[in-house]
Amino acid sequence: MRISSESLSYAALAYADIFEYPLTLREWRLFSLFISRPPVKKLAGVEKRIVNATTYYFLRGREKIINTRLSRTHFALSKWKKAAIVARALGRIPTVHLVGVTGGLAMNNAKQDDDIDLYCVTEKNTLWMTRFLVTIFVSLLGVRRTPKAKDVTDMFCLNMFTTVDGMSIPVGERDLFSAHEVVQMVPLWERKGTYRKFILHNRWVKNYLPTAWRKCQAQNVACGEKINVRILTLLEPVARILQLWYMKKRHTSEVLGDKILRFHPKDARVWIKKKLQKRLAKYDISLDSVFIHQLE
Repeated sequence: MRISSESLSYAALAYADIFEYPLTLREWRLFSLFISRPPVKKLAGVEKRIVNATTYYFLRGREKIINTRLSRTHFALSKWKKAAIVARALGRIPTVHLVGVTGGLAMNNAKQDDDIDLYCVTEKNTLWMTRFLVTIFVSLLGVRRTPKAKDVTDMFCLNMFTTVDGMSIPVGERDLFSAHEVVQMVPLWERKGTYRKFILHNRWVKNYLPTAWRKCQAQNVACGEKINVRILTLLEPVARILQLWYMKKRHTSEVLGDKILRFHPKDARVWIKKKLQKRLAKYDISLDSVFIHQLE
């Protein structure tokens, strides 16, 4: 399905608007959809404003989200410092290959009372053992977000683990939402060049966000050395059985496998699609032409 450059430019701003995030021109180009060409800057329904020497672009009538973005950027500063400390600490666990930040903080778009979402990549055949060690480690530091916690400010949400051979997003989930999640994830610590492997395992993202995907390949990440993990590999079956037994009565919508563990109580894809559809409808743009784009 063909879609005009104007519609693609609207769609990029509309997606960012869901998160109350006006874009600079560089960001608008970075997150341009499907094509590497710069966005169309002069569009009816798109406004801009200069604040502190930075020009922000946003949908008409949404000027207030500039202040929202600026305040959230301020709140993100202290969260990044804590995330960096915890990521390096988790790197001491020999089966951890990558620690990255996802969610709002990954875009400096964190509310003051937000938690910090972490994504961990593990050695093959150590998924459950690594989760056990990471959970214990973060709990001992007193910064783990628990399911029933009310105050989650700056707590760490361990919501996703994959093995090094399970980093590819499943085919059925390859859409605009997942593409953004891939390129927006910020790696804080890695072992054996895992972040670059993560990006290459998700080549499909370049069909949605080609400029952002290419930029990710050039990112530098703090790294550690390879460590022998044979003993922990042997303990994997026990760790898996014990944790599945513990989760048995608590299981809701989690994804529990041998290569991926995902703990998201609500599928963000659902509400994001609804909000995006509402915004695109104002410009007569089909949701499917943007959200589940197929390269022709």
